[in-house]
Amino acid sequence: MIRLATAADAPALAELAAATLPLVLPPDTADEAAADFIDRHLSESRFVENLADDERVALVDAEGGRLLGYTMLVFGEPYQADTAAAITIRSTVELSGCYVLPNHHGSGTARLLIAASLNEDNAGLGDHRYSRWR
Repeated sequence: MIRLATAADAPALAELAAATLPLVLPPDTADEAAADFIDRHLSESRFVENLADDERVALVDAEGGRLLGYTMLVFGEPYQADTAAAITIRSTVELSGCYVLPNHHGSGTARLLIAASLNEDNAGLGDHRYSRWR
């Protein structure tokens, strides 16, 4: 079931993020570098901060009390100047990431999360026109 993430999901989100990070890192990434990235960006406390941020929305696919995947949407101006210059419609939202547990790849979880993320009504984002980028 796709739903909005809450602060109560932070521990499970951190666990899911740590489990999926190796899938997106270059194969020669040092274990210390991966651990540092998790500590700085994917920790439970970082998810608590992100979920409390009015400019971020996380959607999760939950099944039987377990998170199978998540997306993170970030509202506001693009942080990279070249991206900001290329996007002409305002307001904007970035699909910051879509992560699914490895044993659920091919299950349709990512497709459902992306579809919900692109649908403002399902994401609880109102009836606005957004420019999207990733």
